[in-house]
Amino acid sequence: MSLAKEVWDTLNYVNVNDKKKPKGKFDYLSWTWAWSTMMDHYPNTNYVFTDRVFDDGSMEVTCEITITVGEESLARSMWLPVKDFQHNAIINPSSSDINNAKMRCLVKGLAMFGLAIYIYAGEDLPPDEGPSDSAIAATAAITNALNNANNSGAIAAWNQIEESELQVVWDSISQNNRDTLNVLIAKSQLEGAA
Repeated sequence: MSLAKEVWDTLNYVNVNDKKKPKGKFDYLSWTWAWSTMMDHYPNTNYVFTDRVFDDGSMEVTCEITITVGEESLARSMWLPVKDFQHNAIINPSSSDINNAKMRCLVKGLAMFGLAIYIYAGEDLPPDEGPSDSAIAATAAITNALNNANNSGAIAAWNQIEESELQVVWDSISQNNRDTLNVLIAKSQLEGAA
């Protein structure tokens, strides 16, 4: 499984309905909650902002986000105009206006990886199908353990998975991590038989 698919399959099913806030006719997700969720799943994520000022004095911010897992990296970017509460571009925005636009752009950029993208589609529920919260947590625990060379932690996380979710978790792990986990499982079984 590619890193892009692993990230999408993990984040696309995170339900943020209890964290989103209505503002006018739109729903918003706090950047602090979005970022902490990202860090729970992909702690080696970083972002960079760039700004663009137009001739009329309005401004656009761009956020490029990169997730790194082991040797692989995945980047996405998103842009957003600096706008007021009526969604009109602000001419000569203040530093507070720019800061607010950047943090909204960060959340929108995280949606490009799957996190809360359904908010932008106008839907109020995440997809009905997909891995359970426990399968997502197990996948993240195994991936984090393997990425940090914590083999015993990876085996412990694998051994705690419900039998009905083993295949879902297995399919959600990158091929490199599956190869490593396969060796660790076999070694654990041999040690258990001895």
